[in-house]
Amino acid sequence: TVLTTTALLCGLLLIVFAEHSVDEWESRKKLSTDRRRVYLALLMLALYGVIFAISPFRKFFELNTMSWGDLGVVFIAVVSWALAVRSLWRYDVFERMLVPSQE
Repeated sequence: TVLTTTALLCGLLLIVFAEHSVDEWESRKKLSTDRRRVYLALLMLALYGVIFAISPFRKFFELNTMSWGDLGVVFIAVVSWALAVRSLWRYDVFERMLVPSQE
């Protein structure tokens, strides 16, 4: 359940993160966000909340209730993942590692 919740939250954040190109991430300008992506992510999160709250749905998906400690671990993992992804895109790490330099 902890892994499922963490993966789901990271995936929902990726929906919002993937909207902007690398150039937009690298510029220091304020990023404009298409609200439809945010609404989609929130709708999917709400659907997961409904599934998690209703016992027959939770049993169908083989989810268990989580303790506050588990939720803390999920929160820390998702925030760490979001910061890592943001940094990798911001500093263009993948292009530096995978694309040979033009010298």
